[in-house]
Amino acid sequence: MTWEEAQEEEAYDHMVEEILSSHKNEIIDEFLESHREDIIGNFISERMTAYYRHHPNLTVPADTAIGEAQKLMDISPAASLVFSRSAVEITLRDVLLKPVAFGMVHDENNDWLIAELVIGSRNFTRLLFNVLEDYGLDLKQIRRPESNKKLWQEMEEIKETRNKILHSGGTASRDAAELSLEIAIMLLRTLYPELRKCIVGE
Repeated sequence: MTWEEAQEEEAYDHMVEEILSSHKNEIIDEFLESHREDIIGNFISERMTAYYRHHPNLTVPADTAIGEAQKLMDISPAASLVFSRSAVEITLRDVLLKPVAFGMVHDENNDWLIAELVIGSRNFTRLLFNVLEDYGLDLKQIRRPESNKKLWQEMEEIKETRNKILHSGGTASRDAAELSLEIAIMLLRTLYPELRKCIVGE
């Protein structure tokens, strides 16, 4: 390849990246619409079922974080909130989203690697959440029974509090810590079992 050809190829790659960057949402929406039946089909359900069964300790890290949050509640609400928020993030990433990403991959030789890469992409994470919605788990609409706020809004508020604790020396009230813990428990011990039952039937 000559220097001129290399420059042309680099310019082409840059143009493609700009086009994709400016139309990511549209591309994902079109992909979802065109492949929804393939995504929410027997294939993905079977692979997600296999993932759950091959990972019987899937929930252990999040459960451990919840246990730490419970132990720290009376000692330090701020520390408790950090652990419960960690449990939320572990549940979202490893318990809810990663099995979906694994289920969507058709390449058995590279499924683990591709699933990890998909989880790391904000735009494909949006795709995964759409898949969860089709299984009846719409995290943007769910509310706790006693709350007027949507669960996602409460999760974002807890995230802000956690960030202030970690990066600005902030504190947390007992109420905030208890809310964070309740959200973590709801995600892991109520919503996840309901999703698993819908997919696996157990």
